[in-house]
Amino acid sequence: MCGYSPDTLDALLADHDTLANVDATIGTIRALGLDPRPAVIRQQAALNEVEPDRAELLVALIGRRLSSMEGAL
Repeated sequence: MCGYSPDTLDALLADHDTLANVDATIGTIRALGLDPRPAVIRQQAALNEVEPDRAELLVALIGRRLSSMEGAL
């Protein structure tokens, strides 16, 4: 996960605003008819002029969120 530990990502996702932003980003990507895969997230981040380091954190956060959602099923 790009150098971010699961504990670090979980701590970030414990913040309500961060979690809401991650969920909104996942929803937006899906609303565009895209799958929230790392390459797609990076492409969308580049289109929105998100800095590469922030984009990688977003990739890691979305990946962690999706894996936690799948684990809850």
